Amino acid sequence: LVTGIDLLNPAQVALLWKYLTRHKPRVVVMGPPCTAFGLWSRLNRHRNPYGWHKQRIIGIKLANLAALVARHQLLCKRHFIAENPRDSELWSLRLWQQLLHDPQVHQVVLHQCMVGLKSPSGKALYKPTRMVASSWTLIKRLDIKCDKSHYHLPIAGSENGFALSKYAQEWPRRMCELIVDGIVQQLQQDDQVRAFPAIATQSGSNPAHCPGCRAHARRDDPRHNRVQDVCRFPAHRQHNRAQRGTPQNIVPQISAHLQSKSARRSTVDQNRV
Repeated sequence: LVTGIDLLNPAQVALLWKYLTRHKPRVVVMGPPCTAFGLWSRLNRHRNPYGWHKQRIIGIKLANLAALVARHQLLCKRHFIAENPRDSELWSLRLWQQLLHDPQVHQVVLHQCMVGLKSPSGKALYKPTRMVASSWTLIKRLDIKCDKSHYHLPIAGSENGFALSKYAQEWPRRMCELIVDGIVQQLQQDDQVRAFPAIATQSGSNPAHCPGCRAHARRDDPRHNRVQDVCRFPAHRQHNRAQRGTPQNIVPQISAHLQSKSARRSTVDQNRV
């Protein structure tokens, strides 16, 4: 996804922090560039030291920024997911080492050949990937290892005009779907915890499943789903209330009061004349 944001620009990094502070995203998904940390980078360190050093400076800046965002999410009781190759040197950076040793942080290794990563010609690409997150729920679906039922094409060179190392940077659709599934389940779990924790409700009802009850809405609010044992104001109770209506002995009293008030007003008008 290309957004036109340059996170090497301090002004745009400030905008990122402003966004995180103002909008408070509940889950941040990050995939810092691995160019400076992968296996090919170690070879380039000797073949092209100047180019390697330049890429390393950029890679460390972005990796440390991602680690700071992850730490920010943890401190704010929110979530993050981060992705990089299993053997990436990113994971050995000091800020990431601190995160990996945090008891709140979980990690799994995914072999991307099992979620549909293939070369342009359709050959499976292995690419073991480390997924790190603030919750086991977010990444448990991604704990998938190769079943060895297929041949792996090495991620080196090019195929059909595509550099395979660059081609393999794009996440397969199935991997994205599993990430989204984890986020949805995590948000659902968080919402259930936030909704009336440790509060007993009448008739065993559960306000977490009724939009009206979750919003502390009035009895007559249309957001109540009126489901028995779910909503605090179920349909049968509303029906009984409607049947009772206004007590019969109140009607004559209201009518008499209005007539008396009208008579007094008429007498006052005559006296003014």
